[in-house]
Amino acid sequence: MPFRNSPVSGWAEGADGIYVPGVVPSGGLTAKDVTAVLEDVKTLLAETNVSEDTLAGAEPAAALALLDPRGVDDAVRKDMVTRFDPEEVYLHERGIRTRGTMAHKVSAAGELVVRVDYTFVYPLVRADGGPEVVPGVPEVARVAVRRQMTFTSKGGKLVLGAYASEVGNHDCSAPKDGYLHPLFAEGRWKAGEAAKGARVDLYDEKRVLPSGPGHCVTPTRT
Repeated sequence: MPFRNSPVSGWAEGADGIYVPGVVPSGGLTAKDVTAVLEDVKTLLAETNVSEDTLAGAEPAAALALLDPRGVDDAVRKDMVTRFDPEEVYLHERGIRTRGTMAHKVSAAGELVVRVDYTFVYPLVRADGGPEVVPGVPEVARVAVRRQMTFTSKGGKLVLGAYASEVGNHDCSAPKDGYLHPLFAEGRWKAGEAAKGARVDLYDEKRVLPSGPGHCVTPTRT
């Protein structure tokens, strides 16, 4: 039910939707070398966006340690992690839906460059239950987070290059406390105010996000 009338109903669940493509030796790198880097990228995405501990507020320190700290400012580092306040909401038992792409190439310098573009959709229920849409079934708010990132593998670390993120159906007027705050039916009007009228289709996979972290938008659908 939390994904009814949504295109994500057929998407993969959680980390299963972070697909690591098949590889062949390229540019002097073995298939094993390339796969190891791609698996690190998947680990980073999974631990910062679908890990139950992280979603409930934990710090994914081991995953973030895969990043070269140089060039990653605090705003981006914080934005890379998806969290919800457990005192406010909890994740519906049907879990997260994930879809996106991971592509790689070897640069002229012989370095592996990985580009990812993933959308994560979270079905959330108020911690206090909230209003019921039908008897025994509480209202669910779907929050969608999209991330477009480019990494270069250097010295065993992932060097972050281009970065952009977008979140839909989140109360952007809420305090910057490190959590996303879902908008339920009674507060949906806040989305338009905070995003200043920006309305986008979060499932338009051809759309390139404006550069930078934390763009807050009003979804035409979630």
